[in-house]
Amino acid sequence: MKLHLLLAGLVVAAVLVASSAFAGVVMVYEQQPGAGTAKKKTTTLYVSSDRMRMEDEKGDVNIFRGDKKLFWMIDRAKGTYTEITQDDLTKMRARVDEAMKRLQAQLQNVPPEQRKMVESMMKGRMPQEAPRMEYRKGASGVRVNRWVCDRYDGYLGREKTQEIYTADPGQFHMRRDDFRVFDQVREFSEAFSKGSKDALPLFGSGNDEGTKGSQVSGVPVRVVQFSEGAQRERSDLTDLRHQDIAPSLFELPAGLKKREMRF
Repeated sequence: MKLHLLLAGLVVAAVLVASSAFAGVVMVYEQQPGAGTAKKKTTTLYVSSDRMRMEDEKGDVNIFRGDKKLFWMIDRAKGTYTEITQDDLTKMRARVDEAMKRLQAQLQNVPPEQRKMVESMMKGRMPQEAPRMEYRKGASGVRVNRWVCDRYDGYLGREKTQEIYTADPGQFHMRRDDFRVFDQVREFSEAFSKGSKDALPLFGSGNDEGTKGSQVSGVPVRVVQFSEGAQRERSDLTDLRHQDIAPSLFELPAGLKKREMRF
């Protein structure tokens, strides 16, 4: 999960001109797994301009750079990082699609019972064209913690898999235009994902119908994931603050070894 938010109006412009740091927003989310599973986790998002950093309590880091059109995934324990460019995603998707076409062509010459068995074995193991998530506005004026929210229900086909509670940006002294980096993240990833059960449009920059494919508007303060009707995980926004963010947070730390992607 990685994001972009700026301070509003002339305040933003003044800070960007006067400071070597980026004016931005820090957001802290607490993830609560389903009953009987692992303990709570905390994820912190640093958002500024066209870049975003997501860091969990274990120190695992993901950085999105909209200006470079790439993701860095950093494994501090191993001292390595992996770089994923938009071109990488396009190539990965093309190879997956080609592999699926070859498999489907081969299955045409297999007896029906054997074909059914192979398809059952391969189900879920290779990415396929998935139905897109559809979000429907389910309620307004819902209070979540200290914010008044709209609730969006996410459906994959007939199955409800998500609830997203969003607050108007004005409650955080933000503008909708501050969310454009999330559109960049969405555009970056769509070349490969083509719709996903766990796809999450963290922010929309437009109205309730959204822009650039978003169907959700506002700042997400709670996201609930469901699996087969049962709650799988809940993420709550616990803190959001405006502050200057050091540019170094959006750069690779020195001394890391690059781990090449294989696809």
